[in-house]
Amino acid sequence: MIQIALRTRSLEVAMMRRKSLAEADDALWSSLALQAEDSERARSRATTERHRSAVARAMAEGFVYRPVEEVAARLDLEAIVDRLRNVDRSVEPTEEKTEALLGGAPEEKDRTTVSEAFELYVSKIAFDDQYNKSDAQRKSWEKRKQVSIDYFIEREGDIPLLDITREVATRYRDWWQSRMLPQKDGAKPFTPNTVNRHIGNMRSLYLRYFKYRGETDVED
Repeated sequence: MIQIALRTRSLEVAMMRRKSLAEADDALWSSLALQAEDSERARSRATTERHRSAVARAMAEGFVYRPVEEVAARLDLEAIVDRLRNVDRSVEPTEEKTEALLGGAPEEKDRTTVSEAFELYVSKIAFDDQYNKSDAQRKSWEKRKQVSIDYFIEREGDIPLLDITREVATRYRDWWQSRMLPQKDGAKPFTPNTVNRHIGNMRSLYLRYFKYRGETDVED
């Protein structure tokens, strides 16, 4: 059993810090496991997980994670000393804590594409949505989601989720709106319910993927 002092008399603050530490440890173990895999993608994901661990660990200590360049350039001396004292407060300061408070974790943009995110969505993120479904029901559920993802990839490409800017989302929405109008080729227009479902499936993938990665401040 590992015991860590949370240094607060507030139950609410203690629960928040405990949750952040648990998230930090989960991300740390994930990064270590990914480092053992011999692939460029695994190494990239390991860097992302290591950074996520540092962000969560800094929060557990009552600080906002800042890259070392920002710590040096933007914080005043008192704020820097406060971080150093917090690191030194440990009996044996760990590399992870030092990295979290002094901003040493490397940061790499997540380049997971739409199709890659959807694979993770089906296998892990949306597990609850498929729970207790029969094989036929699960396949039907996945097929409906896949159609929505395919529409997006067909229009905008299999781009990284981080590259879905407001401009991309607006352009995609406008295309769907045009499909609700009478078509020159005589094709049947899409109904608002169908359009909303396809856009909603992409929105769900986008938001739930980043929530799964621990990034809860991503704008819809």
